[in-house]
Amino acid sequence: MRRVNGDPRTLAVIPGAYNPPTIAHAALAIRAAEMADEVLLLLPEILPHKDFDGAGFETRLDLLRRAVDHNRVSVGASTGGLFLEVARACAARFPNAEISLVCGRDAAERILAWPYPEEGALERLFSLVKLWVFDRHGALHVPEMLRESIVLFPSEEHLQRLSSTEVRRRIAGGEEWRELVPPSIRDDVEHIYTRTQGRGTESREAAFRAHEFIRAADHLAGRCGDGSSGSGAATCGALSLQSAGYAPS
Repeated sequence: MRRVNGDPRTLAVIPGAYNPPTIAHAALAIRAAEMADEVLLLLPEILPHKDFDGAGFETRLDLLRRAVDHNRVSVGASTGGLFLEVARACAARFPNAEISLVCGRDAAERILAWPYPEEGALERLFSLVKLWVFDRHGALHVPEMLRESIVLFPSEEHLQRLSSTEVRRRIAGGEEWRELVPPSIRDDVEHIYTRTQGRGTESREAAFRAHEFIRAADHLAGRCGDGSSGSGAATCGALSLQSAGYAPS
């Protein structure tokens, strides 16, 4: 995947489904980069409360790599999607870093109320990480016992209302949507989500691969905008999050 050089003292991890990445995701990453040495945008291979409908895993990962161009933002993948699984993997890879998981109010409520199969799961989670929670349709009510582990942040009202679901809804309804996703991926989102409406994930993946071939050919021919891939690959190494830690992809 894409990786910031060096090991951070502070790491902010933003897990998500990214279907597709939006300007709200990008704004959250940039805001987190103001407070941490490194921000990791993390796409789980298994989503605990969603399916991989629409764009598939590889497609979303490619969009995510190009959605945010920042020298302190990395992109990775994990096998597990529960925050406890993510926390364990990050703590194993970065044992000396102070790690914070970043999410919105709705996701934080799911974390606190999730029916974890193992007893004491929340205690283990907060022994490994802190939780940075941004307002989303309201602020989180933090239990007294967790006030040292959960930090609340305000967020802009228009970003609170923005979601990947809203992007997909607008595309399906023929409404304007392009301003809701980062400029670097707008054309790809159009190909993936507009031209493949009503088709399954495999058809979407095939359409994406065909479009990637054309885009790569255009790039080699010097017809790809500013001539840069926007992936940050020149300055960032490979990184893939596994259940027991990171490993090169």
